Amino acid sequence: PPADASPPAVAPAHLRATVTPVPPEVAAAGGMLLADQPGMAAGFGELTAHDFLRVNVDVPNLKVLCVDPPVCVVEDFLTAEQCDALVDAARASGEMRVSAVGGVDGDGATTTNIRTSKTVTLNTPALKEHPTRAAILAAAERLLPDLRGLSGSKGAFKTPTSASPYSFELPQVAHYEGGEYFKTHEDAFPDAVAQKKGYQRRATVLVYLNDVEEGGSTRFEKLGPIDVRPKKGRCLLFFPGTKASMPDQRTLHTAVEAVPGHEKWISQLWVCAHAGKHTPAGVAPGPGDRKQRRAAEKAAKKAAARAAGLEVEDFGEKDDDSDDERGLWDDDGEPIFATRGGAAAAALEQSVAAAAARQPPQVSVGAAGAGAPAIASSATPVISDDKTSILAAAAKAAA
Repeated sequence: PPADASPPAVAPAHLRATVTPVPPEVAAAGGMLLADQPGMAAGFGELTAHDFLRVNVDVPNLKVLCVDPPVCVVEDFLTAEQCDALVDAARASGEMRVSAVGGVDGDGATTTNIRTSKTVTLNTPALKEHPTRAAILAAAERLLPDLRGLSGSKGAFKTPTSASPYSFELPQVAHYEGGEYFKTHEDAFPDAVAQKKGYQRRATVLVYLNDVEEGGSTRFEKLGPIDVRPKKGRCLLFFPGTKASMPDQRTLHTAVEAVPGHEKWISQLWVCAHAGKHTPAGVAPGPGDRKQRRAAEKAAKKAAARAAGLEVEDFGEKDDDSDDERGLWDDDGEPIFATRGGAAAAALEQSVAAAAARQPPQVSVGAAGAGAPAIASSATPVISDDKTSILAAAAKAAA
């Protein structure tokens, strides 16, 4: 193409209907080590910043399994000693609970549990100050530089707001015995749920705490599939929600059963972001940004009153957002965010059930280019599945 040719336009991440994999031989070797690909590393950093959360491409042992949607692993994210210590503490805590999540079929009937593992939130007296918990948060902040300093802030585990746009859910440890599973699911909230809550899950940081000899992989069905094998200390990073606060259905995934006689231990950390943070300039704030919306409504009322010749006096008003401030809830209905007030568990359980009931679009996987998988869904924008073009377009947009 001509030297001054512009890179192709790229649809928003949640509308993209193709995937951009790494070459098959690179995937078979465990992924693309960005330290060996400085040119690709720069483009990958811009892609993640443009559509998701910027990844620190200088983190040691960072490998890319899929360019778009970004799926990465980081070897030695935790040391073997840190992993073993956290497993021992979780096992001895006596707080492991069945983390069952139910679904709803097309007729509205409750289905069998889609998850049968056991989970503990690292917020109990025995686990809240565990050094591995702190190590997970610190490593996540190095990996995702937009979060730097978050774990030490007052809002670290509170509902994200426009003033404090990022939050962690409390980290968890999950245990899968042989034969236990977490069926195909999305980590992100449906758009309506995210707007109602005011935040979206934007990143999943999953760390394998033990080696699993047979089974137990994390499988991304729409990406080839990609199977990530559990290896002690390995981190899996992907982005279930986009910068537009929309779920990226390409990240649908399954926790494959460990073979009977084996077990799997993982830690999981979700990064959430305020759903109103990325409202485009010139566009009225959406339902996810309550403060901005209320401010606009009050300003309009005052302007109308003044136009009618009425006197308007400005009084300091109490910030009532905290009245219904909602935190995330774990599988047992316990609050995950340390928030003031909080919503009824029943209402949030309904949200969880609604999320579990979402039916993914019908997909077809075929050949594209040199054997690269192309995925068609209900949204079918025409975009390039060439990774060079994707990265160039992202870099141009970010500039």
